Order: sequence, then C-alpha cells, then structure tokens
Amino acid sequence: MKPSDTKVVIFAGGMGKRIGSRKPKPLLVVRGKTLLERCVQFFMESGFEEFVFLLGYGAEQVLNHIDKICKDYKYSIDPAVGFGRLNSLLYALKRGIIDRNKRAFFSYPDDILLGEKLALQILNKHISALNKIGIIASVVLSEGIESPYGIAYLGKEGRVRKFDEKPFLPLNVSVGHYIFEPEVYGFATKEIGDGEIETSLFPKLASMKKLNGIVIPRDKWVPINTRKELEVANSILQVLKG
Repeated sequence: MKPSDTKVVIFAGGMGKRIGSRKPKPLLVVRGKTLLERCVQFFMESGFEEFVFLLGYGAEQVLNHIDKICKDYKYSIDPAVGFGRLNSLLYALKRGIIDRNKRAFFSYPDDILLGEKLALQILNKHISALNKIGIIASVVLSEGIESPYGIAYLGKEGRVRKFDEKPFLPLNVSVGHYIFEPEVYGFATKEIGDGEIETSLFPKLASMKKLNGIVIPRDKWVPINTRKELEVANSILQVLKG
C-alpha cells in the first residue's frame, strides 16, 4: 500500500496546562525537537506526504512552526478553544479541509511512536484487516501499560489480600493513533453528533464490529501527559539517541 493514498491528520490544538507550560502542547520540546516535529518526521520516514493540522490553542504559533517542518499541508482552526477532537474533525470535514473520499491516519503529537517505518507497518495491517474482515477503522494499541497507581486486591470485610505498587497491566491501551476509511466520515456526521472520538465514535464502531485493533510493543509508545512523563520521554530518547 502506498502512503500517498492516505492523508495524515494531526490534532495539534492542545494546551500544555497539565505539564505546567503556557506553550501550545505540540510545541513542547523533547530532546531538541518539538512534539509536532517528531510527529511529522515519524510519518515522513514512512513515505507519507500530505498533512492536515487541526489547530486550536495558540494556532498562530503552531502554524509558524508548521511552515518550518512541512511543505504540503492544509489546516483548520477550531472556532473555540476546548472545541473537542470529534468536533474539530467534523468542522474540518464540513469546510472541506479533510477530503471525504480519502483514507486518513490520525495522530496526537503527545503520543510519540518509535520505530523505523512503523507508520507504514500500521497502515499495511489496517489494509489487511479492511480486506479480510471488512472493518472501516483501526485504533493502534499498546500491548500493556504500567499502572500509575498502587493496586489493592480486597478480600472479605475489606482485608487486603495483595498489594502491587504500579504493576504492569496486560491491557490493550489506545496510543492516540487511528486510521479511518472514508465511510467513517459520513457515519460520524450522521450518527454521532457532539462528543469525543474515543467516547462517542469508537464504542459505536465496536458494537457494529467495524473497528480493528492493531497492537504494537509497549516500548514503541511514549505518552506525554504530565511533567513526569515529559522527563521520562527525555530520558528514553536520550538512551535511544533519538
């Protein structure tokens, strides 16, 4: 499958509030590169060429940065901060910024994925599932996650039978990357309405057996939602010299 058959849509409207920064979140720097630059490079390394950026908070700053890292792109600016990801998608569709007739690979730049041509491998798995089982969307998943909290297992009368501090949980966790076939767009605009992609669209697609899961190794995903995770990301990429 050619990457040229698929557009990349990047949600780049977030704030860095939880990390304690006034910068737009996509402009946070990890090991000398912004999250947005790392995201764009991740896809370019797999041969993707067309990008759409969905902007919100600090849109002008983000656009100035996009001009430095990307040539072929379109963008949509949310009419309000905190507009919501599904609303951002619908707004861009209505304005013709996202091509309704073309497959799209969606990404959040604060979920860093690692691996040479991993984006292309994910796309190929999506296409395989599309042809074999008729799905119309794929969500990329980590094969497990470390709990940020200690876990207590209770017996009768509240007695703790076992306690694990931040155990590894064998759960398939979403890593902020999705692929949608064009059919999803019409379904979203007609069936879903307001809400978030993860809480409104995915449960509906799953109930219809139209959502595919693509599992990647845990060490290929570096999430950045807190100051601590930002520090961890810097340490990981320093070791990998990324």
